[in-house]
Amino acid sequence: MKNYSNRESDLYNIVTEQLNYTMEGMVYTLANNIMKGVGILVMFLALGSTTQAVPDGSWRIPCGGPYAPPPPGMPVSSETELVGAMVPILQESRDKALALREKYRTERLTDISEDVIEILEKATHDGLPPCCMNYGQMANTLSDLLTAHQSNYEKVSRLLVFLEEVAQDENLFESTSFLEDVTSIQTQLLSLLCNKQKAIMNKGATINFVESTIMSEELKNMASLFQRHERDYIIINRMYRTLDNMHKHVEIINIHLQKQQSS
Repeated sequence: MKNYSNRESDLYNIVTEQLNYTMEGMVYTLANNIMKGVGILVMFLALGSTTQAVPDGSWRIPCGGPYAPPPPGMPVSSETELVGAMVPILQESRDKALALREKYRTERLTDISEDVIEILEKATHDGLPPCCMNYGQMANTLSDLLTAHQSNYEKVSRLLVFLEEVAQDENLFESTSFLEDVTSIQTQLLSLLCNKQKAIMNKGATINFVESTIMSEELKNMASLFQRHERDYIIINRMYRTLDNMHKHVEIINIHLQKQQSS
């Protein structure tokens, strides 16, 4: 066996440690990706009868399958009916998002100061929907409700892309109680999207679906528990603010349509 000088021996040890560190990182990344893939399947099996898992990419088929307007001669839900159905869904999903945000804050971010919480509540991630519209901007959308529906459809779809990752990580690494909360909100947002899809396609328009790639791989593969909790808090806070603002917007649209119908 070759004899190394002290300097050569030190260099050998440094290189060996670095290689071991690199290999550990590669193994962790591979294991993490495998766990995520398996987790998608496990999510459907592990929740039992208490929680119905939401399929991946569900924002593309919110009505359970490709939507087509009823055949000629069959009744079609009016825009007023569809928008009226959106209001309570938005109200309830907004309230659930607020409750989930407070649950994250009190159970997951207990060691974070109020100053940091304030920073997180002002933060966002690339790919999340912008927020928020003022009342003047909402009023301006009343002259083009199709564009308003399409814009809101995209915002909710973006939220669902991020919630999908939150749900997968909750299933893999966290507690069932949080997963049930997230899944409940996902289900309601899909119901909201189904109504929006009908309102859009009944006008003969199409929908430009968002891609899951709007959420970066870096965000999807957070290695640290602390980083995941901060990431998820930002997502849930943006979801609450978006739904709260959209609830106000859709209420204004609903009042506008009812006035038109009664005139």
